[in-house]
Amino acid sequence: MHVDPAAEYLEIGVRSHGLGVFHKDAVSGAVLGSKSVYEVVPGCLVFNIVFAWEGAVAITRECDRGRIASHRFPMLRARAERVDLEYLRLVLLTSRGRHWLRLASPGGAGRNRTLNMSELLDIQLSLPDVSAQRAVATVSLRLSSLESTCQRAIDSKRRLKQALLQQLLTGKLRARSHRTAWRSAKLGELGEFVRGVSYDAETDMRSAADGDAVALLRAGNLQAGELRLDDVYFIDPRRCSPRQLLAPGDVAICMSNGSRTLVGKASQIRSQLDRPTTVGAFCTIFRPSPGVDHEFIRQVFAGSKYRAWIARALAGSAINNLRASVIESLEVDIPTSPDEERFVGNTLGLLDTELNLLDRQLAAVRKLKRGLMQKLLTGELEVPAAEEPKGDEVHA
Repeated sequence: MHVDPAAEYLEIGVRSHGLGVFHKDAVSGAVLGSKSVYEVVPGCLVFNIVFAWEGAVAITRECDRGRIASHRFPMLRARAERVDLEYLRLVLLTSRGRHWLRLASPGGAGRNRTLNMSELLDIQLSLPDVSAQRAVATVSLRLSSLESTCQRAIDSKRRLKQALLQQLLTGKLRARSHRTAWRSAKLGELGEFVRGVSYDAETDMRSAADGDAVALLRAGNLQAGELRLDDVYFIDPRRCSPRQLLAPGDVAICMSNGSRTLVGKASQIRSQLDRPTTVGAFCTIFRPSPGVDHEFIRQVFAGSKYRAWIARALAGSAINNLRASVIESLEVDIPTSPDEERFVGNTLGLLDTELNLLDRQLAAVRKLKRGLMQKLLTGELEVPAAEEPKGDEVHA
């Protein structure tokens, strides 16, 4: 197409891993210069020829009309009587389809692996009839819609949680029955810090089968306020004092790590663990004092004030390391009324429980989608055209 130097143009791009088309910022024709560009045609299979080998394939939609694409984004129109475009996209994103795309993209890694369109068009496909393809594509679209609905619910709930977190932890939002003043206290006044356990990897390691072995958590086990217990070390119980064993209400904190993003991450022990557990030497334990509400403390460590404090402590330092005294000196606002302290913690904790349920729902939908689409795209399961889902129904 002819490019007018005085006009503005809107380009598209294609994300890897099947994440679809995205829209770039407007660019002037003068900037485009002699670059070869084409009008985007909705309803086409489009590739990013530089990254097709890692799943940069998508379908152009009506919202892409009026935009342009460079020669790096070739578009293919389907023969509707033989193939369903969405089905073809799904096939190309399977492990087998990605293998074909890699074979058609010779060369080294990255920008040297350019999709050869002739080799792409020579790929031999074994496809069911088009009505069966459409039925499979419809199932995929319904499951994707359900996945998006779950994700939107999670995003909305997280925004609500963050807004309430800032309001409730500063006393700006309060129940009518709570009108006593708040006080300022350093975190070190609300509990104590217990060092993690040092151990010798050659002599102190044990197996999970050893009944008295102590489970040892490391930085990788502390994830977004929750504990990951699927990759745990076990050590000789003699390396760990009773004081170093985690108890409900304790907060495990990463104090040093090669990755700065992990330093300061904190996860609370919310219930009794299945076996004696401690943390490694690069972590520490914050143990709330008697009478301090555990849920309130958990929300303090989840709040923006704590994160900003850690960021400032690490800024300008080449060493990804925290001292307990840094966290101890963090000043937090706390209700003078134990009832209000519990109210704040329980209110925010309820939102966390709802978020955890939504996260599990999303994980279940994604697992269902992966398993079901694998069976449908390999022919292990079939969706007869006569049973093609209608409306919001999905028949699998």
